[in-house]
Amino acid sequence: MSVSNEFSGGNDGNVFQTGDVGSITIYQGDTRRIPRQLPARLPNFVDRLDLLARAGTLLSADPAAPTRVAVLTGLAGSGKTRAAGELAGLRSTSFPGGELYVDLRVQTVRDALGACVRSYGVKDELIPDSLPELTNLYRSCAAGRACLVVLDDVTEPAQVYPFLPNGSGSVVLVTSNDRLAELIGRLGAEVMVVEPLNAEHGRDLLASICGAARLDAEPAETAELVALCEGLPIALRTAATRLVERRSLRVGKLVADVKARGIETVSGLFSVVYQDLSEANAQLYRRLSMLPVVEFGERLAEEATGTRGSLDRLAAVNLLAEPDNGRFRFHSLVLRHAQEQALAGESASAREGVVLRAIQYYAQRAALADQHLLGPGRLRFTPAPEPLDDPWDGLDPYRWLDAERTNLLATVRAAYEYGWYDEAWQLAESLTALYLGKRYKADWIESSEVGALAANQVGNRRVEARLRSFSSRALLDLGQVDRARRQLDESLPLAQESGDVRLLASVWEQIGRFRDAVGDPAGAIAAYEQSVAEFAKDDDRRGIAFVTVFLGRALLAQGRLVEAESTLRQAIELCQEHDTRMTARARTGLGIVHMRQNRLDDAHAELTAALNVLVDGGHLNYVAHTREALADLASRRGDEAERRAQLTAALEIQRQFGGPEEDRLRAKLGEANPVSGND
Repeated sequence: MSVSNEFSGGNDGNVFQTGDVGSITIYQGDTRRIPRQLPARLPNFVDRLDLLARAGTLLSADPAAPTRVAVLTGLAGSGKTRAAGELAGLRSTSFPGGELYVDLRVQTVRDALGACVRSYGVKDELIPDSLPELTNLYRSCAAGRACLVVLDDVTEPAQVYPFLPNGSGSVVLVTSNDRLAELIGRLGAEVMVVEPLNAEHGRDLLASICGAARLDAEPAETAELVALCEGLPIALRTAATRLVERRSLRVGKLVADVKARGIETVSGLFSVVYQDLSEANAQLYRRLSMLPVVEFGERLAEEATGTRGSLDRLAAVNLLAEPDNGRFRFHSLVLRHAQEQALAGESASAREGVVLRAIQYYAQRAALADQHLLGPGRLRFTPAPEPLDDPWDGLDPYRWLDAERTNLLATVRAAYEYGWYDEAWQLAESLTALYLGKRYKADWIESSEVGALAANQVGNRRVEARLRSFSSRALLDLGQVDRARRQLDESLPLAQESGDVRLLASVWEQIGRFRDAVGDPAGAIAAYEQSVAEFAKDDDRRGIAFVTVFLGRALLAQGRLVEAESTLRQAIELCQEHDTRMTARARTGLGIVHMRQNRLDDAHAELTAALNVLVDGGHLNYVAHTREALADLASRRGDEAERRAQLTAALEIQRQFGGPEEDRLRAKLGEANPVSGND
């Protein structure tokens, strides 16, 4: 048989030269996926000619220039977000690296960066935990191409730096109530002040909505209305909407109504609109302001407020904003007004009732989602929730948890702050499935620690032990070793005193994983053996199966190959009843044992079997790990072509989806005598 190295035809991707290596799946990311996230440009945008001219200069500057930053600052309600959207839309050609919109009012910097890299096609399981690594990945996504980034509602300069693209010709538009002077000194940022509209342009905005003829009939009253609105677009739009909805309402009468409220300001205008609401809608407006969340949908609003008012009606009169995600929110000025009305018009018990019902709404649905995703047999202390029809609004429960994660954490905080400690720890425990899957480390730590404090307040030592030990995993992943150790040191005696063997087994498992991670395989083995012994007392075969996998890998790390082989074989048999992913992980470990025993054919059989399961399940991180083990096996066999093919396949997962191991694998691929990560 002849072998040729010739390659003909065109190619825009990767070419591998290899022998017979069996099945290889190349995870080809969508390199053409470029985000275009700018909000739609809307009608009735007036004035801002100076801003538009300055922005035009900024956006059309030298494409080889370093990243440029502009800060749009001004009063709340002055139209900064709208102005940023208009300015961003001025450029006639798109930015080749993408156009990103980030709302920092409703998400943290890390969450927003995670959303940005997802928009480029990076898979969740390969998004790094640390902010520096995530920032580097974000900048790698556009690969030096020019980007436009709009950062909305920034409160401090530190929020801006991680989002700076590295491509020449990039532009970052920032909106903030603060001038963020630090950015001027460090980045040469240009500050653009979004002033309230003057009398002429305020009138123009009114006219663009309710018609010029109506205003021409009452010029003096129109001028007074513009003055009452203080040049703030949100107030002017609210006034114009009221005039449109009530065609017989004269401008002078609207001015008189505002003055009659005794507050000749924007707040007075909101009061006039509020007074014209039906009782149901007025009550809804008041009670929505008590919700412990920023954004809300119809089901939460109805259940928490106990009213059947119309969110659409409140949005129609500009008392609520309706973002593109199908939810509602208050503008900050309107929220303050609504809260004032709630303090005046709702009893303390009614206000607390809204908060409690919101917490109960999320607690029940989160518990149902956690039970659905992790199964009823998992160790948990939250009472089994009552079933609901369509509890997750038509979504998969995992997607619902992810979509609601900001609100879920906010309700954990609120439950603790109001002294509803049982609700706080139950919510915290019910977020297990979300945090195990998505690895939102900061949320995981805060939720678990607040839940543990709540459990402590009601003397529930079992729950406190469970949540403290659980938080150690997130702390360890973030490199906070001492904090993780303290959580485990506090949880172990609590679990021992509880007399709950499954809880004690779980805590010992977490201790084993901690010791594994800090390079103490002997200590890890002792902890895993203790965990298995405790699970056996309760005949918890699932717990025994999973911990046996970790025990086998710890024995492997210590070089105890005979014991590791026996333990991993047992783990495979046990896990087959419960979880194919864990079975495959055990088989990968067994394949590495065989490789170290120089049983190369057996190693190939185990690793290949594991790989097929992991590929089918889409467990990319473990696929890459198994590919690397197969590369090490090829190295032992002296098959350089196969070694490079397997390492290239592993590297492709990391490169295309932005995994954190890319540099190490790239270096290993280029080594003549590689240092093995698995061998």
